[in-house]
Amino acid sequence: MNKIGKNIKTLRTKNKMSQEDLAQKLFVTRQTISNYETGKSNPDVEMIIHIGEVFETDANELIYGVSKLELKKSKMIKLLIRVVICLVLVIAMYYLEKFAIDLSLHTFNVGPLWIIKSAFWPFIYVFVGWTMMFAIHIFTGAKPLGGKFARTIHYIIIIIIVSYIILLLPMWIWLIKSTVEQFVLLKSGGEYSYESSLSLTPLWNKLSTKLQLYAFHYSATFIFMGIGVWLTKTKP
Repeated sequence: MNKIGKNIKTLRTKNKMSQEDLAQKLFVTRQTISNYETGKSNPDVEMIIHIGEVFETDANELIYGVSKLELKKSKMIKLLIRVVICLVLVIAMYYLEKFAIDLSLHTFNVGPLWIIKSAFWPFIYVFVGWTMMFAIHIFTGAKPLGGKFARTIHYIIIIIIVSYIILLLPMWIWLIKSTVEQFVLLKSGGEYSYESSLSLTPLWNKLSTKLQLYAFHYSATFIFMGIGVWLTKTKP
């Protein structure tokens, strides 16, 4: 693949366009776009200008690509945004957790605390781990692992995260529902008592309880999930 072809493919992918989409905008066949991207043929000057107009860029970017300085600047901006998001989430969750602890002491309602510990903190840590690896990538040039093994690990991590959500989602919904009902009853002057447990299958109850206990005490370990997701993703 020549440099122009590679740059065309990069811009097309960045703009979430298929070869067919780009071909229609340029009034050529999909095979023509494929030939450009694989280096079998090169667009003429007029076509380069036309492609630049489609991607709202100039001919220089198509011919020479984005400069390394511009690319690093773009990545630094993305990193800064992610770091700010991490900080906001961590600070917000820290104070929410303090509020939930005070609430549990005054009302004996531990629902919000369990939700924060088992739902919010784990996924914040996943995001923190991913952001850490993105920062390492920018400053050291480290890249994700490649190959079938890495892809397999990536899918396993995603399956674990999805399974965690599926197993605990009924418990989270029940805790939210119970918390709302308690506040409504207490506000109206009534008395409220929790159901003894969520009515699921014995195995589901057992697994969800163990997962919640694990997340309650070791939610920081989810940071390794974020690291693993980044390390095993297919594209750097």
